[in-house]
Amino acid sequence: MKRIIYQVLVLSVLLVIVGCASVSTYTEDEGSYNTDKEAREKFVFPDYEGLKTRVQIIRFGIPETIAKQYPELGDKRVGWGLCNRLVESFWETDMFEFVEEKENVVKKMADHWMLSESGIVSEDTAVEAGNLKAPEYLIYAEVYDFGVSHSEEIVGIKVQESNTTVIGVQIRMVNVETGEFVPASAEGRSKTIGIGTWATVDLDFDQTTVGKASQDAINTAIVKLMKRIIKK
Repeated sequence: MKRIIYQVLVLSVLLVIVGCASVSTYTEDEGSYNTDKEAREKFVFPDYEGLKTRVQIIRFGIPETIAKQYPELGDKRVGWGLCNRLVESFWETDMFEFVEEKENVVKKMADHWMLSESGIVSEDTAVEAGNLKAPEYLIYAEVYDFGVSHSEEIVGIKVQESNTTVIGVQIRMVNVETGEFVPASAEGRSKTIGIGTWATVDLDFDQTTVGKASQDAINTAIVKLMKRIIKK
């Protein structure tokens, strides 16, 4: 009898340990939690083999109300992570190209990531025109929704903590010549067992719930952009 009780306790501890390492991602269309692999397969960029469109990312902003409620968003690690995800996602589509090396784009945006009275804004006002490298479209991105919630649940003999991050991102592509723009917005949601909302020395941005949720939101918004541009 004691042996059976011991085995049950060991199994409970193992389940708690495994649960602490799991991360799931919420997809807006399906309305349920999925594994990371399933989420990545869902956000596949449409096939594109035409000429690439030259773009320049002008602005990535977070409104004052959100920035004041979550000042952690002003952290340079968070700024670098969000800007890098935006640039990499556009790059991975094979539909867009930047007016300069993408590494320089990320560095410039991250260096200008700062908290101000009007929120958090990374801006690049230097638009090159009149040459072969001039952008055809300007990219504006903004976080329009953000929230973090924490919960506790009794699992076996332990209290299991979890946190959920929700982020909404809107992207606008503005035609340099006509001023017309194509908008797209999407929401990403990520839940993790244990602590893992913000980037730390021991936790990379991409491993946090903020990183995973923003990746889903940005990728989904860009997929919408691509489909709308291709349809036009």
